[in-house]
Amino acid sequence: MGMWYPNNTKRHDRAQQLITQTNDFQASVRDASKTQDNLRADIQEDVDAGLKIRGYTTITAMMTAYQKDWSEKDKKHYEDMVTQFANVEENLATEIKIMGYVASAAGVVGGVAKAGLLLEHGKIAAGFRCLGEGLLRLINKETEAATRLLKTAVTAIQETVKILEIPEAAAKILNAIKFIAKVVGAIAIVLDGILIGFDLYEEHKQKVELEDAIKDLNVKRFVACLVGDLYSAYRVYMGHIYSITSDLAESKKPDDRTQQRIKKDIDRMTKGAKAVTFDTVWKKLQDKDVGAYTDADYKKEELAKIISKDSRFEFKFTDPKH
Repeated sequence: MGMWYPNNTKRHDRAQQLITQTNDFQASVRDASKTQDNLRADIQEDVDAGLKIRGYTTITAMMTAYQKDWSEKDKKHYEDMVTQFANVEENLATEIKIMGYVASAAGVVGGVAKAGLLLEHGKIAAGFRCLGEGLLRLINKETEAATRLLKTAVTAIQETVKILEIPEAAAKILNAIKFIAKVVGAIAIVLDGILIGFDLYEEHKQKVELEDAIKDLNVKRFVACLVGDLYSAYRVYMGHIYSITSDLAESKKPDDRTQQRIKKDIDRMTKGAKAVTFDTVWKKLQDKDVGAYTDADYKKEELAKIISKDSRFEFKFTDPKH
C-alpha cells in the first residue's frame, strides 16, 4: 500500500473485480450458446414429428398450405426474415424456419394475429441471438463473422422495436451496442504490479491509471451484462418455441387444454423484449456491487449519458491489446 494514495489498493481491487465480472458475463453467454445447440436438436425432433402427423415432409411445404390465411404483411415479414438471416449463421437460419413452422401451426390454434405477433418477436429474439454470438466471435477473433452478426443484430432490432413499441429500452440497447467491440478488451487489461511504487509521483500516476481503468471497465461490464441479458431473452423465447413444438407434435388437432397452453406460451414469449432495459441491467449490477464502489465508478446518470451519447454504428474491430 502506498503512503500517499492508500486508496490505490481499493481501486486496484475494484478494477480486478470488474474484469472478473465482465469475463463471467462473457462466459455465461458462451455456456448458454452451447446449451442452446442441444435444445435446438430437441426442437427439431418435435418439428419433424409435428410435420409427419400433418402429412408434410418439409416446413416449406406445410407453410405453403397454412399461409393461405396469413395477411400479405405477415407473409412478406416472414420472407424478409428468411432472407435477412439466411447467410448470417446456419443454426440461426434453421431457427427462423422453425419459427415459421410454429407460427403456421400454432397460428391455427392461437389465431392468425397471434402468428404475426409471434414472428415479430421472433425477429427481435433472433437479433438478440446475433448480439451474443457476435460477442463470442469477437472473443475468438473471428472478425468477419462478428461483423456480420452484429450488423444483422442492429438492423433486426432497429426494424422491430418501432412495431413492438419499446422505444426507451430500444434506444438504450441500440446505443450500447456500439461499445461491444470494446468489451473483449477487458480480458487484455493487465494490472499486475501496478501497486509497487511508493514515490508520490508514481502513486499519483497509478491513481489516474486505475481510475481510468475503472471507468472504462464500468462501460465494458455494463455492455457485457446487457448482451448476456438479451441473449437470455432470446433463450426464453426459444424455450417457449420448444414448449409449443412439443404440444404440436402430440396431435394434429390439440385438445382444449393444449390449445390454452399454446396460447399462454405465445402471450408469454412476447414479453421478453420489453423486460431488458438500462434500469434492469443497472439494478442487477448494483446488487453485485454492495460496498465495492469507489470514487472513480460512474454514477447511474453518468453511465446513462455515456451509453446514450452516440448512436452511430461503425463496427471497426482492433486487437483488444491496443
